[in-house]
Amino acid sequence: MSQSFISNKSSSWMQSRRIEQYIGRALRNMRVNSGLRMIDLARVAGTSYQQIYKIEMGINRLTLSRFHIFMKYLGVSPRSFYEMVFETDWEKGMRLENPLNTEFLAIIYELSEEERAVIFDVITIIRRAGRKRRIDRKHKE
Repeated sequence: MSQSFISNKSSSWMQSRRIEQYIGRALRNMRVNSGLRMIDLARVAGTSYQQIYKIEMGINRLTLSRFHIFMKYLGVSPRSFYEMVFETDWEKGMRLENPLNTEFLAIIYELSEEERAVIFDVITIIRRAGRKRRIDRKHKE
């Protein structure tokens, strides 16, 4: 085998593993935010809590059938989960390791477009006020 094939295969595997870990973390944060234990999710899916642990750690892949069961049990639409995980700038932006970020994104994605626009306006106002305060402090020093 050529070296480039091996490195492409390795890089593809690493990317896949990273995505599995990211999905697992998001699932874990959703479970924790819902006040559920691994055993609760395991019972619903008909598996062991060890399997849930492995899925949350990105060791085992989440099958589509289990994904559907988990989303239904957690009360999250698969589309919302997908948007929350993959349509955020997860390389630079909000990280799902922080349960607050996960909860915030879950709430935002369940809002209507109008409600999101209002939230965006409020955040923009708060952000501008924070910048103004920082600028004022710099000028006082």
